[in-house]
Amino acid sequence: MTSSDPAPAPPQPSITSVTRHDIFNYLREISSPWWGRLDEVTFLEDLYDLDQPTADSSRLSTVRADIQQHRINNYDLDDDWIFEDPRLELSDGPDEVLLADRTGLLPAGGEPGNDVRG
Repeated sequence: MTSSDPAPAPPQPSITSVTRHDIFNYLREISSPWWGRLDEVTFLEDLYDLDQPTADSSRLSTVRADIQQHRINNYDLDDDWIFEDPRLELSDGPDEVLLADRTGLLPAGGEPGNDVRG
């Protein structure tokens, strides 16, 4: 590729918004939490840099600080906050982000909530 060649466009998600919605609804309806046997921070820090500063000025400085404040201190975010948080890109990000997050929920036995990492 030469410097005059246009940069390739990022791949378009092949997991549709309808399928993502169905996945999120399923995870909301199961009796086990999406973070399995781990706490939310431990589960998410394997997948994301929770300490990266966030550009959203209406929130705290990092995702980790947001979780600490709103899920642990105040408990004023619903358990399913993760599915709609734009910083985590689950609703409309690349397929790889959604798949990495969801496969973290499924241990070798394939049942959600039985994650024994750690």
